Amino acid sequence: MTWAASEQIWWHYRRPDWTPGAPEYVDPMTVVRDDADRLVAWLAPGTPVLQSRPADGRAVRDVPLAERLSCPRVQGRSTWYGSGSLRILRPGDPWSVCLFWDDDWQLACWYVNLEGPHLREGRHTYTNDHLLDVVVRGDRTVHRKDEDELAAAVAQGVLDALDAQDAEQIIKDAERAERAVAAWTSPFCDGWQHWRPRPVVAAARTALTTPAGRTSDRPCDGPAGMAETRAQGRSTRRMTWNVPRCRTRSYDAPGTSCSAYPTPSRPTPSRPTPDKVPASSTT
Repeated sequence: MTWAASEQIWWHYRRPDWTPGAPEYVDPMTVVRDDADRLVAWLAPGTPVLQSRPADGRAVRDVPLAERLSCPRVQGRSTWYGSGSLRILRPGDPWSVCLFWDDDWQLACWYVNLEGPHLREGRHTYTNDHLLDVVVRGDRTVHRKDEDELAAAVAQGVLDALDAQDAEQIIKDAERAERAVAAWTSPFCDGWQHWRPRPVVAAARTALTTPAGRTSDRPCDGPAGMAETRAQGRSTRRMTWNVPRCRTRSYDAPGTSCSAYPTPSRPTPSRPTPDKVPASSTT
C-alpha cells in the first residue's frame, strides 16, 4: 500500500502496552512522498492533533518521573505549534526522522524518534513509541533524549510490553542511529533540510468517528478497536477537524530540480461506519 503525494493520512503513536480505547498521539499529515525507499509526510503548523495527557490536567513534563508513565491518562486535543515538521520513515529503520525549523526556516534539529514497525490500515499508520530519542543539531552534534524515561519504564514495570531485553535492543537502535549520523547516510544526506512547503491554499474537513458513550475523542482504535466496535454494535457520532492542506514540493538532494504536486481539491467527507477506517479528508 502506498499513498499519493498530497494525500491526507493519520500518524498514530502508541505506548508499547497500548490497548483499544487507551489514549494515543495522532497527527494528521500531508504526504510529500511515498515509495519503496521512504515515506515523507508534512505536519503543518496549526494542525489539530490528539495527545495522551495526564488526567489531572498537568503537562506531561510537569509530572515527576516516578509517576509520569503510570499516572492515569486521557485523550486530549491540541494544536501543533511552531513552524511545522517534516517526518521521514525508511523501511527497515527502527525510527523515523523529524526535521524541525526555526521561524526563519533555519534548521533547528533532526529528531530521531525510536519506534516500532508501522502497520498501515487505510489512511492510518500505527506504531509504538520506544521512549528513547536521538537529537541531531545542525552542526551534527548528537545527544540522547529521555534515557531516564526508558530506564524508569523498565525499573517500574509500568509498561507490560517492555522489559529489560527490549530496552537493551532500543539502546542498540539508538547506537545504530548515531552511527548513521556519524556516516551521514540517508535521510540526513538527502537534502531534506532544504525542502519547503508552499503556503496553505486550502483546508480539508477530516471526518472522525468515536463510539457513542466513550469519553475519549479518538478517531479510531485501529484493527482491534474496530473489531471490538463492530462486535458490540455500537453507534458512532461524527466529528470534523480543519486539517491544513498545502501544495508541496520536494527535492531529494541539494541542486536537484523540484517537482510540484497539484493543488489538492476540497474533498467531500465520507460517511464512515464502525467497521471501516474513515476516509481521510499530525513528538
